[in-house]
Formats: sequence, structure tokens, C-alpha cells
Amino acid sequence: MGGGGLIGGATRPLFGDTRVKEPKSSKQLAGMSQALFEQTDPLRRNLIGSSMDFLEGGVTSSPVFQALQNAANIQFGNARENILSTVPRGGSLTQALTDAELSRADTLTQGMGNIFQNEMARATSLATGSPLSTSAQGLGAAGAQQAGVSAANAAANAQVKSGIGQGVGSMMGGKK
Repeated sequence: MGGGGLIGGATRPLFGDTRVKEPKSSKQLAGMSQALFEQTDPLRRNLIGSSMDFLEGGVTSSPVFQALQNAANIQFGNARENILSTVPRGGSLTQALTDAELSRADTLTQGMGNIFQNEMARATSLATGSPLSTSAQGLGAAGAQQAGVSAANAAANAQVKSGIGQGVGSMMGGKK
């Protein structure tokens, strides 16, 4: 018996090509998802590095905190100079300088809380894969399409083989 395991040595399936073709959209979707993942990799690595620095060093090691602290110190310095140049010596000068210092401390404290909250949210989303979700969802959708195609091909293949088996069984059963 010749050719390819088909009945009678046939070179092509008896019922034509029953395979379901993979839609072009699944390949395109997978390609776009992969490209998005690759294009965002440098940013993701930078954000992960920044989050690692924050987690290891705390809020005060954050460049955002350094900028906040610098701005608060400049603002305090300007306020202090204005107070010293305009307020007469005495109790009101002391009170004005104390208020300026309290305002600076309040700004830094609130800023630290906001920075901490933002950095923790970013670190958590990076750790749980949230930024990857768009590309991962695309790859998942492409995989689901490919799985559907494979399932349809398997079902069609099983039907063809079942039909062939029934035909051969009928032919063999009829010969005695």
C-alpha cells in the first residue's frame, strides 16, 4: 500500500481539505501585542528600577521627594527673607518665622505621604503585571483564537476519520 497513510494510497484527503484556517487577525493581534511589549520594555525597566530604589531606600531617596524638598526649601528661604526684611523684631517676628517653618514641614509631610502612596501604587502595579495587561491581553486573545482554530480542526479531523471508519466498516461488514 502506498502513499501517506490515506485509503488506497490516495495523495489527498477524500473529502477535501477540512482544516479550519487560522484567521489573520490572530497573527496580527499577537504581532501587535509583542511589538507593544518590546517597545515599552525600556520604560518598564526604568520604572521597575525606580520602584526598587524606592522600596529599598524609602521616600526620601525618591527623585520626586528631592525635587519637592528643594522647592519647599527655596520657598521657605524666600519667605524667611521677606519676613526678616518686613517684620519688626519681637514676638511677631518669632511667630512669623515659626509659621513659615511649620508651613514648610507641612508641605514636606504631605508631599512625602503623596509620594509614598504613588510609589507604592506603581510598585504594586508593576509587581502584579498591570502595565503588561494590554500586551498580555492581546496575546491571550490571539491564543484563544488559535485554540479555537485547533479545536475546530480537531473536530473536523475526527469527523472525517469517523466517516472513513464507518465506510470501511460497512464495506468489510458487507463482505463475508
